[in-house]
Amino acid sequence: MSEPIGLHNPVLWTLLFDTFSIQGFGDGDAISIEPPTETMVAKRGTMGEYAVAIVTDGLHALKINVHQTSATNAVLRAKFRAQYAAGWKPKVCSLKNRTTGETWRGVAWLDNDAPLKVGKEVQNVEWSFGFIVDQYTAPTS
Repeated sequence: MSEPIGLHNPVLWTLLFDTFSIQGFGDGDAISIEPPTETMVAKRGTMGEYAVAIVTDGLHALKINVHQTSATNAVLRAKFRAQYAAGWKPKVCSLKNRTTGETWRGVAWLDNDAPLKVGKEVQNVEWSFGFIVDQYTAPTS
């Protein structure tokens, strides 16, 4: 018996940053989330014994690509500049697949201001976030 057919549709994903729903995704990798590069650290003692520590900081790299014409760029640019204000704190962030229920929740901040791109073609603009994931819900289907 063969495996059932799976459907991948980027439109089924919702990304909320602060109270803003990210819209206007470009082609290619619209959303990527990378877990921490080091999740376990091993140390060897002088007598040859090992100890392993689990890194639990939850810091993920979240990247999105939106069209250069998307209104999302102006909103994110303003949110990036607001990060310089005294008393600023990371914002609530969630990434969810509306079909499977797979969800990442936590707090995030913008790593940098995305470049402005002007040319004869509609290009993608990449935004990168630091994303501390506090809660993960596995897909149900």
